[in-house]
Amino acid sequence: MNIFILVSLFVFLASCLVIPPFSHAQDDLEVTPIAAWLFDEGFGKLNQVAAGVVEDRTGNGHDGRIVGDVKWRRGRFGMALEFLSDDEDWGHVQVPHHDDLSLQSFTITAWIKVAKLIGPQKKVKTDAEPAQMIVDKEVLLIAPNKVAAVKNRNYSMWIRADGSPGSFACGFWNAFPEKNPLETERTKKVTDDEWHFVACAFDGNTLSAFVDGNELSKIENKKIQGITPKLHKVKAPLYIGAQQQPQPLVGEHVFEKGIQGVGGVVDEVALYNVGLAPETLKSIMELGLAGKYGYRPVDPRGKLATTWAQLKAE
Repeated sequence: MNIFILVSLFVFLASCLVIPPFSHAQDDLEVTPIAAWLFDEGFGKLNQVAAGVVEDRTGNGHDGRIVGDVKWRRGRFGMALEFLSDDEDWGHVQVPHHDDLSLQSFTITAWIKVAKLIGPQKKVKTDAEPAQMIVDKEVLLIAPNKVAAVKNRNYSMWIRADGSPGSFACGFWNAFPEKNPLETERTKKVTDDEWHFVACAFDGNTLSAFVDGNELSKIENKKIQGITPKLHKVKAPLYIGAQQQPQPLVGEHVFEKGIQGVGGVVDEVALYNVGLAPETLKSIMELGLAGKYGYRPVDPRGKLATTWAQLKAE
């Protein structure tokens, strides 16, 4: 037998015996988003008013409807959405609730470009903290006196307008049946009109906030007054670009208007049902979602014509 063939066969067999190094599940290349919005439907529509639907590129069906004052802008990768206010409510993307969006561990990633700190945006009087919301899944219920009675936040990312103004923050909050919030601490100011990659990861034990690939806040999930904070599953839509309007304490909930908008441009939002490792987040930041997961370009013609009624029926 040819010596080259023998050597090649030996190398092949030896490679089969090599045991791959152990890696955590969150580092596995097979971990992919449960929802991802690249906002590339706006090609050819730069600076125009955005309308219609943005596609969940994972194929899991979590398409979102564009609501209110939103415009197409250049993104960090391709196109992006700028969320604006018409003095009545903030433009946003609204993704219908589905059970697989209610999470007990999570990672949220996004690119943001925000020029300034807007400050408290209290269109409705509540005890909600002032913020510029990037991604939000929560139910904020108000009593007839317009003071928030219950705030159950499954997960959120926002820009602080108090405490450390202009800095990135994230976390979750349960107000009922017990009050047990878990939020990140001081991170980095992101209201400088530059692109920033922001991410929030919670693995069930630790909540971490990242800006531009750097872990800037890490909070252990410890008991507070004998209670360990846990994520509260809510059936509210997922909002991108604003916080959902407060809902009546009793009666039917109608999720339409947005408050406390991000006041800037958002691109490449992704949601995972695990807490990703810092190395994985850096890879997402460097490659972009399409580069990381091989998402193909969208054809905007069909998606923009999709109606909200069709989405809700799926």
